[in-house]
Amino acid sequence: VFVADTGNSLIREISGGTVRTLAGQRPGIAGFKDGTGTAAWFDRPTAIVVAEGGDLYVADTGNAVIRRITSADEVTTLPVEALTGNPDPSSNPGSGGGSSGGGPAKNEGGGGGAPGWWFVAAFAALLATRAFASRR
Repeated sequence: VFVADTGNSLIREISGGTVRTLAGQRPGIAGFKDGTGTAAWFDRPTAIVVAEGGDLYVADTGNAVIRRITSADEVTTLPVEALTGNPDPSSNPGSGGGSSGGGPAKNEGGGGGAPGWWFVAAFAALLATRAFASRR
């Protein structure tokens, strides 16, 4: 099971009762940095999707980006055009045209509202997994 530990800004793997930190500096330390394993920094990751090839895709909400984690624990940030098909990220509504300092644009707004489709899908998958595991 892969967990986006939002409060600690870490990505964790739970396997056989053991918890392992896949990526993120250390509990409570948020930031933005690509790298391998704990050399990569996240800022409030909230959702994880496992791709067919085994790569993980993480919604790094504090940094407003999507990150990829390979099976070798290498973390890279996906470019905006890979997500939108738009080669000009400054023309995306709400992007703010990026930020100074080379990092991603920050959304300092409130938040809240109804859960997104990814949350509902992840929750349904978790419930199905737990139901299947309890039958054994």
